[in-house]
Amino acid sequence: PYFTTALCGYTAGLVGAMVSVRVFDAAQPALFYIVPAMIVPVLAVGYRRGQLRLLWQGLDTQSVSHQL
Repeated sequence: PYFTTALCGYTAGLVGAMVSVRVFDAAQPALFYIVPAMIVPVLAVGYRRGQLRLLWQGLDTQSVSHQL
């Protein structure tokens, strides 16, 4: 669900950046729209699933490689 959420956020941020360029008729920094549009939904999904701490800290690669 995180990849899909981030991909949808990226798409929404990119569309938002393109709309902003059309509306204001001036160049806009695309990352100003894309980064929050990706991070906020991913954090919301992590919070809703109770995995926010794990999402923030990441996995311990040592323990994961031993489990495989």
